[in-house]
Amino acid sequence: MNKLSLPILLSMILIISGCKDNEPINLAAWNSDVSIYLLDEYDTEEGSLQIDESSIRLANQPLIRYRDIEHYNAVNFTFLLSDLGKSELENLPDDGHHMPFALVADDKVMYTGYFWASYSSGSCDWVTADPVTARFSGELHIRLGYPGASPSWNIPDRRNDPRMLKILAGDDKLLL
Repeated sequence: MNKLSLPILLSMILIISGCKDNEPINLAAWNSDVSIYLLDEYDTEEGSLQIDESSIRLANQPLIRYRDIEHYNAVNFTFLLSDLGKSELENLPDDGHHMPFALVADDKVMYTGYFWASYSSGSCDWVTADPVTARFSGELHIRLGYPGASPSWNIPDRRNDPRMLKILAGDDKLLL
């Protein structure tokens, strides 16, 4: 990222996040983090794997902690994980396949999805991330659907939520 890109991006994020109802910008969010939690409980929408986010209960501890996220590429929606982050994925039963997760930033759920192994022959109409590939490459790529998004699937794309980007940019963990 060149030296001009970061100030421009930060300005845009601050404008977007600070424009609602003349609320002051929450500078404490700069001290927040981004983590990935497994879900202890969740319901799905009828006839779909889409997670009803009003029904979720997060695990007590994050699976991937902020310190284990080296950076996030906002162009290709990929988290680069530390060795410890990769090892957390290695400890998942059944390669983590079909395990639900939530990406949490500033103690708020940004989106939910499933760890969905790329060797799967089944499709998924929700956000997915391949834990098997991430264990080896260190890159956890967040996708809309598996094996790819279908026009009939109504998957909201919140992978670049401004609140998450603001936290990552503040700690030089954001790539554009």
